[in-house]
Amino acid sequence: MNRFDVIVIGGGIIGASTACALARGNADLSRPALRVALVEALAPGHKRGSSHGDGRIMRFTYPEREYLELVRSSIPAWRQIEHQGDVRLIERTGNWECGRPGSAIMAQLDATLSAAGVPFERLTAAESRRRFPQIQVEEDTEVLYEPSGTILRADLALRTLWRLGRESGVEHFTHRRVERLEVTDESVRVQGDGLNLVAGSLVVTAGSWSRGLLMDLGLDLPLTAHREALAYFPPRADSGHSHRFDHMPVLIDYDDQDIFFALPQIDIPGVKVGRHRSGPLTDPDLDPPADPLLIQRLVEYVTRRFPSLHPRPSQTLTCLYTNTPDFHFVLDRHPELPQVTIGTGFSGHGFKFGPVLGEALAQLATHRSCPMDLSAFGIRRFSGPALRPRLGA
Repeated sequence: MNRFDVIVIGGGIIGASTACALARGNADLSRPALRVALVEALAPGHKRGSSHGDGRIMRFTYPEREYLELVRSSIPAWRQIEHQGDVRLIERTGNWECGRPGSAIMAQLDATLSAAGVPFERLTAAESRRRFPQIQVEEDTEVLYEPSGTILRADLALRTLWRLGRESGVEHFTHRRVERLEVTDESVRVQGDGLNLVAGSLVVTAGSWSRGLLMDLGLDLPLTAHREALAYFPPRADSGHSHRFDHMPVLIDYDDQDIFFALPQIDIPGVKVGRHRSGPLTDPDLDPPADPLLIQRLVEYVTRRFPSLHPRPSQTLTCLYTNTPDFHFVLDRHPELPQVTIGTGFSGHGFKFGPVLGEALAQLATHRSCPMDLSAFGIRRFSGPALRPRLGA
């Protein structure tokens, strides 16, 4: 039996960030360094969850001010990870977004960015085509360009946090499936595939597997797992345009009822394209290939929006979204078991906040006050019929 101060279940970006924060401690927040176990059912960086891939979008263009401010605090947190890990994780690309004429979401973005003092431009279709010839836009399209938008190197970020955690004393248990959780007033016991761990507290950051784990602790969160399809589209040989991150911005397209997104080429050849929150409900223990019908929808979109890309994808993959009903995160303690802290339900947009959310969960797990306001992310909001309005992507 191994004894720890805290056990973290789930080694994706949030779990790795939390374990690292707990093991390092935080003198500014009067939190000591602790002995931490990080348990991962598969391998670090596996392709069946939500933290894999060569890139993620980091942007200020949220209609909600609370998320914009969370991005503001996440950028220096990632810069600190870069410094500690001697790596480069953030690449500035600019962020290009568009919508139909009179689009409500574009008006919301304009208002929120203006109120927060974030620089941006509104471009005509002709101006957009001249500056970003990779992207085809119709004449009546509304375009917003935020020059401070970036991409985050996702796989490298996760590997770096695992390495920093190990250097800080985190003990990693990989390929270990948790089979039993036992919580008493004195301790938490985690048992399973070769596991017999005991600690004073537990943090559950297991993505789409969180709901099943928490049901064993008497808590049924309204989490749903959706399998999203993504594809990489290589440039045509005669395109004449660079699609790398140092020449092309990230893209978010509010296309009628759909939201498409695209990342310029980072490490994997081609532009990564996806359709936000379009995947079907799924069992996270299954590992099917990307849905051909969803991929075909991406092909149709690329044919219209990116004529300089080859319409046949060079690579397809899937990503799990763990959605809450209102698309807010869950960052809270178990309502009846204060030894258990929960970070889940990141609804397809949580990766960019990894180090900041890891610090918040470390504060919760050690019963210290949290510098950020977590009221929007509490569990008790699910106890009544009223849910908060749907969040932006």
